[in-house]
Amino acid sequence: MLRKRKKKPKKEVTKTGLKITVHGLHGEPTSKSMALMKDAFLAAYNQVHKKDDTEILDFLTKSFETKPDDEDEALVESSELSRRWPWRFNVGIWLGFADFSCRFCANDDDALTLEKKGSNPMANIKKVEALFCRALDDSGDEDISDAHHCSIKAVKLTSEEAASTI
Repeated sequence: MLRKRKKKPKKEVTKTGLKITVHGLHGEPTSKSMALMKDAFLAAYNQVHKKDDTEILDFLTKSFETKPDDEDEALVESSELSRRWPWRFNVGIWLGFADFSCRFCANDDDALTLEKKGSNPMANIKKVEALFCRALDDSGDEDISDAHHCSIKAVKLTSEEAASTI
C-alpha cells in the first residue's frame, strides 16, 4: 500500500528589525568594511543555523552610527597600553532589516510549538554573535579587525526607519 507523503510546508520570508552593536572599531568603517561585516554576519548566522529550517537571506542597512567607545577608552587608559596605543576605539551601532527564511517563523501560529527545535530566527543568537565577532577579528581589515563584544538584538524599527534604506 502506498502512503501519501505529507508535503513540507513552504518556507516563508519574514522581515525582522535588528540592532547589531560592535565594539573595537577604528573610526567609521569604509564601504568595503561594511560589506565584509554584512558577509560575516550572514555567514555566521547561516553556519549556526545550518541544521534547522532557518536561514538569513539578506540584511538591509537602515543606519550605521559610530561613536567613541567609553568602555574601551577607560580600559585602555587604565592600562600600560595608553602610552603605546596609537588610536581610540569606536562602537558601531548598525540598524537594519534581516530577511529570514523559515518553515515556521516566529510570527507564525505554529512556531510556538517548534521554538525549541530552532524555528525561532533569534535562537542560538549568542553563538552567532561569537562567530560574527571572530570573523571580523580575523578579517584583516584595519577598520574592523579589533572587533569584540558584538551583540545582535531583534528590535522594532520606527515607520520612518522601515521606509528607507542606505
